[in-house]
Amino acid sequence: MAKAYFKSFAYPFFNKGNVPIWTHLWVTRKCNLNCDYCYVHDENYPEMNTVEMKRAIKHIKDILGCRIIAIMGGEPLIRRDLPELISYMTDNNIYSFLTTNGTLLNEKMLYKLGEAELDFLEISIDGVRESNVSKKCGKNVISNLKTAIDIAANIYDIGLSINMIITKQNYIEFDKIIRLISGKRISLTIGLYIPDITSIKNLRDDTLLFTTSEDLIILNNLANKIIKLKKKGFFIALDDSYYKKWVSFMENLIKIRDNKNSIINLWKCQSGLNFLEVDCDGRIRYCSYLNKLIDPTLTIFDLDNGYYKKLQPKIQNMLNYCNYRCFANCFYQVSRIRKHPFKFVRDFGFNHFSHFINEWYDIELRQRKEKAKINLRQKYQYFLDK
Repeated sequence: MAKAYFKSFAYPFFNKGNVPIWTHLWVTRKCNLNCDYCYVHDENYPEMNTVEMKRAIKHIKDILGCRIIAIMGGEPLIRRDLPELISYMTDNNIYSFLTTNGTLLNEKMLYKLGEAELDFLEISIDGVRESNVSKKCGKNVISNLKTAIDIAANIYDIGLSINMIITKQNYIEFDKIIRLISGKRISLTIGLYIPDITSIKNLRDDTLLFTTSEDLIILNNLANKIIKLKKKGFFIALDDSYYKKWVSFMENLIKIRDNKNSIINLWKCQSGLNFLEVDCDGRIRYCSYLNKLIDPTLTIFDLDNGYYKKLQPKIQNMLNYCNYRCFANCFYQVSRIRKHPFKFVRDFGFNHFSHFINEWYDIELRQRKEKAKINLRQKYQYFLDK
C-alpha cells in the first residue's frame, strides 16, 4: 500500500497530470439488504460484465496510474466473478480493498477471497444488536466477523477493518463494537451519518441525525471518547481532527438548511480530483455520497492521465456546493493523506502490518498457517475449480 501511495505522489513529477490516489470501483448496485438510509441500492442498474470489468481495472492502472482499487457496491459478494476480479488485480500488482456488509462472508467465500490474495477486507457493521434502520448488524454479521478474523486475518493475513456509521439510533452500539474487537488484529473506521445532500428534507425530521442541543452534547462526548481510545492505543483509523469537527459540521448543516450565515469551512474535499468513482456501468460519478454522474456520456475508458484538467471546472463547481454539506469519512481521510502522506503510511501501515515482522521469525506460527491453508484447499478446491 505504501509503495502504491508513493507512486501516486511521484507520478506528477515525471508525467503530465496527477493520478487518483484511490479508485472506488462499483461492481454492482444490487444488494441482499435494504437499509433505510441507503441511496445506492438499485436492482436494475446496468453492470459491466467480467471482461469489461477487467478492462476497466487494467485501464485504471495502466492509463491513469492508480494502483489502489476499492471494490464497492451494493453488495460486491453478490457477483460470482468477484474472486476472479480480485485475482486479476493481484496479477496486475494492484492493491485490492473490498467493502462488504458481511452477511455473505461464510467460510467458503473467505477461502475464495484468500486464495485470490485480497489485500484488505472492510466489513460495514452498524451495531451488535438487530436494527430496523440498518440490516448490517445482528447475530449473523457478528458470527461472520468472527469467521473473517479466523480465516482472513489469521490464516491469509488479509488486513481487516470494521466501518461503522454513527447515527442517533445506533451510537450506543459503539461500546459494544469496541468490546467485540478489543485485542484483535482489526481496525475500526467510524463515520458520521450524512443525509442525502441533494434532498430538501427538513433535517429535524431525519431521525438518524444529531440536530438538537442535547444531541450535539451526546455527539461531542462520543467524539471525545473515540479520541481517548486512540490515545490508549486502540486502532481507530481516521485522524483525530475528523472527530473533533463532528459537532461543528452538524452546526454548519443546520445553518445551511436554515439559510443562516457564519458557516465555517471545515475541510477541503478532493473527490474527483484525488479520488475517482467508477460506477458499475463504467460511467464516472462525482463521489459515492453524491449519487450523480459528472457526464452521462463519459466512461472510464474515455479518461487519460490528463482528465483532471479537463474535468476540473465541473468537479470544482460541485465541490463548492457540497463541501459544506458533507463530511464523509473516506473522502476526509484522502484529503489528509494528500497533506500528510508519511504520517498516514506510518500510522496505518505500522498498526496493520507490523505484526508480520514478528510472525516472520515465528516458524511454528507460519507452519500452522500453511497447514490451515492446505486444509481449506482440500475442503473447497472443488468449489474453486467450479
